[in-house]
Amino acid sequence: LRYLDALLQYTTAQISVTAYRQKLKSMLEQMRIQANPED
Repeated sequence: LRYLDALLQYTTAQISVTAYRQKLKSMLEQMRIQANPED
């Protein structure tokens, strides 16, 4: 049970990190688009 709980915690952490990274990436893309409107 403890192992499953740790695995669940790890999986949740990985998912949140991936989501955060994707959000950060999209924010950077938006900034780049606004910086170079002619591109």
